[in-house]
Amino acid sequence: MYPRFPKDQDERDEALAMQLIWGVEEWDENHVPTCSFLPRSAERDAYKALCRVLLRPKERIPDDILCSLAQLFDPDRNEYALKAVVKRRHRRPPPNEWRAFHIWQFVENLRRDGKSYDDATFAVAEALGKSHEHIKKLYGIGRK
Repeated sequence: MYPRFPKDQDERDEALAMQLIWGVEEWDENHVPTCSFLPRSAERDAYKALCRVLLRPKERIPDDILCSLAQLFDPDRNEYALKAVVKRRHRRPPPNEWRAFHIWQFVENLRRDGKSYDDATFAVAEALGKSHEHIKKLYGIGRK
């Protein structure tokens, strides 16, 4: 038989499992999102939470968790090309492609409004307090 947990424990487990899979999205003062992953000290609890969710009867497993796991194993269904790898994470986090994507969107919106590429990247760099070269580099990453 499946273990039964209080409803608030189920909700905490679901939230922790999603943070393990997709990371934690935060917004900075310029309304640009960043994505960070759980610290190692919290990863073990998150893995346990994901296991508890997956051990529930199948009708009680949330669709968003099942879809997220399927996307990790099937890169054709995942626009961010995440994949499941059974190994320890590197100490240095990967480049923040989510942030780069939003910077690309900011530049593209300005270009649609009639600004040139250079004018748009200068405007975004000034608004975010970053160098023009840094914005151009992030634009290239976000465009992919």
